Amino acid sequence: MPGAAAPRAAAPEGMVLVPAGEFTMGSDAGSHDEAPVHRVMLSAYYIDRTEVTNAAFCDFVRKTGSF
Repeated sequence: MPGAAAPRAAAPEGMVLVPAGEFTMGSDAGSHDEAPVHRVMLSAYYIDRTEVTNAAFCDFVRKTGSF
């Protein structure tokens, strides 16, 4: 399946690999914008091992002037 293979490089520091896979998304019992329940296929990707703290984000904004 195209795009389903795991990235070949080692995970960047502080990140972990989330393997490709399929999951059920949505709800038939929630808000109208959650329906219908359906299957979704995602390619593998890397995600930070920990959440970004407010302090770390503030430091990023100060250093880069970005927001």
